[in-house]
Amino acid sequence: MCYKRFTNGKLQWPRTPAEAKVISQRQYEWLMEGLNIDQKKVISDAPPGIY
Repeated sequence: MCYKRFTNGKLQWPRTPAEAKVISQRQYEWLMEGLNIDQKKVISDAPPGIY
């Protein structure tokens, strides 16, 4: 998957394979929702039946 984002009018691409990231399914979902994939805090899903 390729991801492009304008930051200050510029596109940032990984320069080397080491700069490319492997992302989780959750990070992919965040990316598709327009969120930052490097979340500082993650709110975990509650186990079923605990409310």
